[in-house]
Amino acid sequence: DWILDNPFVLSINFHDGAVVANYPWDDRNMRPSTKSELFTDDGSGNRTPDHEVFLSLAKLYAAKHKTMHKPGASSCSVSNFRDGVTNGVDWYPISGGMQDFNYLFSNCMEITVELSCIKKPDASKL
Repeated sequence: DWILDNPFVLSINFHDGAVVANYPWDDRNMRPSTKSELFTDDGSGNRTPDHEVFLSLAKLYAAKHKTMHKPGASSCSVSNFRDGVTNGVDWYPISGGMQDFNYLFSNCMEITVELSCIKKPDASKL
């Protein structure tokens, strides 16, 4: 309940395992439009009404990152992310993810930034 009691406008959640800025929507099996009339499906996958804003935020982060925006920056995965960004459902679909929850239930615009190819670093490196 904390996130609902303390609403944010914008947030980033950091992960490892790729080098990319990922933005909502992530859930392939549930359309945002089934939860709220504010959400739409443009026919080419799940898109939020704020798709262009999310894309802009992700591109801004990727462009400021040392390598994320460069072609081949995500050499750790089979995916090559144009400009270092991806819509979550197009790359790593997940049901019940934090960025989808925050957007849908608290109006917080959250992106997920994958910072490193190393998904599980050795404990001595932490």
